[in-house]
Amino acid sequence: YDKSIITPFVGLVFKPTQNVSLYANYIEGLTRGETAPLDAENRNEVFKPARTKQMEAGVKVDMGDYGASLAVFQLEKPEFYLDSQTNIFSAAGEQRNRGVELSIYGQPAKGVRLVGGVTLMNARLQKTQDGVNDGNHAVGVPRFQATMGAEWDPSFAPGLTLQGYVTRRGAQYVNKENEGRIPGWTRVDLGARYTTKLAGRQTTFRFGVDNVFNKRYWATVAPQFGQLTAGKGRVVKASVSLSF
Repeated sequence: YDKSIITPFVGLVFKPTQNVSLYANYIEGLTRGETAPLDAENRNEVFKPARTKQMEAGVKVDMGDYGASLAVFQLEKPEFYLDSQTNIFSAAGEQRNRGVELSIYGQPAKGVRLVGGVTLMNARLQKTQDGVNDGNHAVGVPRFQATMGAEWDPSFAPGLTLQGYVTRRGAQYVNKENEGRIPGWTRVDLGARYTTKLAGRQTTFRFGVDNVFNKRYWATVAPQFGQLTAGKGRVVKASVSLSF
């Protein structure tokens, strides 16, 4: 195929004070058409490009040692699915995502840093064939996801930083009919790094454990095909880096 369009982008930023910014933007894009998978009846069929639209507005506060941002947004994009009955891969209307996102960062005490965020998402299908699935939740998009991370530089051990992260993701539907879903999950990751000098070279030792409690869970759902991805089990990792 060969197709081109004009994709407008408009943005506005207003600063009522030195530390506060209000903003809004609108953008359109041209996304490449999907290709039917090999196990579909219409394998390798390439669909035409489609237009995507996104609107966002929000406020950002930056006070130096701490800050936050709050945004509302809407995203519209085409959806494609492999029909479980006909085994044909085809367009299935549009996905409209509306959400609110909050992110924060700060240093509540000397040597302690926090960063995190939460997103509430309402992802719905629209313009589906004969309106059968209009209003259903989009596949693989959780209604809720959040992350919180913390770092601590203990005063009794100069050069040492301890880290901890908690990730939470809500349930996700596995098909456009919303007949099943994978449950929400929470994962805890811990780590540490130590920076010193060896032979005059700055050296950093890193150690981490992902999925500390070895939780078994389904991590994601592929939107087009409904395939599930298993979450990784406990992973222990270590590394050393030197600056030259």
